[in-house]
Amino acid sequence: MTEARFTDKFWRKPTVFVSIGFGTGLFPRAPGTFASLVLAVIWWFFIANLQDTVQWVILLLILVGGYLAVGRSVDIHGAADEREITIDEMAGQALALVFVPREVWCYVLAFLVFRLFDIWKPFPIRYVDRELKGAVGIMADDILAGLIASFITLMSYFLWLYFKIG
Repeated sequence: MTEARFTDKFWRKPTVFVSIGFGTGLFPRAPGTFASLVLAVIWWFFIANLQDTVQWVILLLILVGGYLAVGRSVDIHGAADEREITIDEMAGQALALVFVPREVWCYVLAFLVFRLFDIWKPFPIRYVDRELKGAVGIMADDILAGLIASFITLMSYFLWLYFKIG
């Protein structure tokens, strides 16, 4: 896919704008990492202090809205998981952060582990990435990477607490 397919008048197509991560997918280098970083910073400064219920609603909006937007973008452009589509990275990063404590090192670890698993794609992420098609496939591998990143970060936090207290 050429970049012009996503950049051409994307402001007029809200679903395309959402699928390219509100413009983060147009970042020239590592747009997925850039989108994850933008989401992590926004989460830290604006979302993490909100009530848990509000955080879950925001996460749900990102997941469902991202899925619908990606599905529509795939229909419009006939695209697979193109580098410009970054709402999936934002969704995975949000999922990685919603569970973890609001500690700088936890956010950094969740970001790094999420990016590592999203890029490296170990099993079962690689399996999901290869086997699922369309919007489900585009979103699912990042959601799984986010869940794994969250789990690893939480286990690290609990180990840190154990050794700190013990």
